[in-house]
Amino acid sequence: MQELILNAVTIAVVATVWIQMIVSPGNVLDDFAAWVNKKFTHKWPKLHFVLFQCEKCFAGQLAIWYVIVHAAKSRLIPHLFDGFMMVILSIFFARIIAGLIKKYL
Repeated sequence: MQELILNAVTIAVVATVWIQMIVSPGNVLDDFAAWVNKKFTHKWPKLHFVLFQCEKCFAGQLAIWYVIVHAAKSRLIPHLFDGFMMVILSIFFARIIAGLIKKYL
């Protein structure tokens, strides 16, 4: 359980830093987000929202891919609960971390 929480917090921190400090307007890779939107995601605005605007959505996506990669290495059934918890905790911690950053920075 401790490893699960640590992984979820790590995913949440990565997602929050990606959205709020790297690809949001006025930050280092804001041109990259605009380029991806122009080339690929302009047809799918929700995809652009998930990848470049919502830290909770991005944390959930990272957690889902983490679970898929790790479940492929072993039997799937025992990892379903842990995978579900990983996604939920990642989204939860991303919300907490994003709220703290918005409030104090």
